[in-house]
Amino acid sequence: MQGQEVGRRDRKRRHTRAALAEAALDLFEELGFAATTIEDITERADVSRRTFFRYFPSKEAVLLADPEEYEHVLVEALAAQELPLTMSRVFAALAAAAEATQDTEAIRRRRATIIASNHLEVSSIAWQAFSTARDALTTHVAVRSGLDPDDRRLTVAADLALFTMSLAYMAWTEGEEHATLTAEFERTVAVLRALVNDDLALGDAI
Repeated sequence: MQGQEVGRRDRKRRHTRAALAEAALDLFEELGFAATTIEDITERADVSRRTFFRYFPSKEAVLLADPEEYEHVLVEALAAQELPLTMSRVFAALAAAAEATQDTEAIRRRRATIIASNHLEVSSIAWQAFSTARDALTTHVAVRSGLDPDDRRLTVAADLALFTMSLAYMAWTEGEEHATLTAEFERTVAVLRALVNDDLALGDAI
């Protein structure tokens, strides 16, 4: 019974967050990001201002994935990988986590378009999301691998993996509409491997 109640609360939380995000994206597209107020969003979603801040610290945060959800799916994706955890398996977990989030390719594309068309600077919030993912990644890998969370191998691996995902995301936002984020991530990883292994010189065609 308790598990059902927790599940119900989680579904309600997801529903409310999704409704707020949808209302915000619609308004950003209709009015522009700067002209849209939090009151506009809460009125469109039919919730209180307090409810908005329960899910998002700011308007800018609407344009990023849910950090709690991403942390959850990332840990699950890492747990599904066999030991020892190599970079290939960490990359595979990141790709799986991107696929497993509630966000669809269409929602990701809408966010990217809004950021670009409004010339938004969301680096501070993106860094918070990056830090959340980094903590989840290093903690889980440390536990499974028997490493200290501050082990240099672990911190370098985590930063490399997440930075690669960030590069893939930026390339995806500028690419063709039919391309998927997962496919762009796989291409970015392939280029990284070739460069690190000296199989690709910086002047070579890709």
